[in-house]
Amino acid sequence: MAHNEHVTTPERDFLAEIPRLSLPPLEETASREILTDRCPVGVSADLAAGLTELTGGNPLALVELATALTPGQLSGEDVTSGDETPGSTRYATWYSACDGVIIPYTSTELNGATNNNVACQTHIGYLTDTVVLTQVRTFLGT
Repeated sequence: MAHNEHVTTPERDFLAEIPRLSLPPLEETASREILTDRCPVGVSADLAAGLTELTGGNPLALVELATALTPGQLSGEDVTSGDETPGSTRYATWYSACDGVIIPYTSTELNGATNNNVACQTHIGYLTDTVVLTQVRTFLGT
């Protein structure tokens, strides 16, 4: 019987009696077939390899990506075009040179958004930075 490591008590492990089958990730050839079936414009070999790596060969993730990307993005010709802040929604970002996770840290900025450069904050530090949290709350409240 398989054990669900995410559920800590037997009372809550409703799926404990259901047999589980772990599947290996799809190989690149099978992943490319999924992408080709879903993308009438085709997918470049480099992009198919990148998407396979990004999704870990998960078929559902490949299908979701194929429907989310534009034809230009799927063909590899138009990777960065398009409005970064579409519609009437207001966007804001907070970024810092001390982030340490997002590299380059300036890649957080979005054209058309309110971009806030924080003096020196770590990636996880944002979660407890009361100044940044107040700025986020203020932005969301306006």
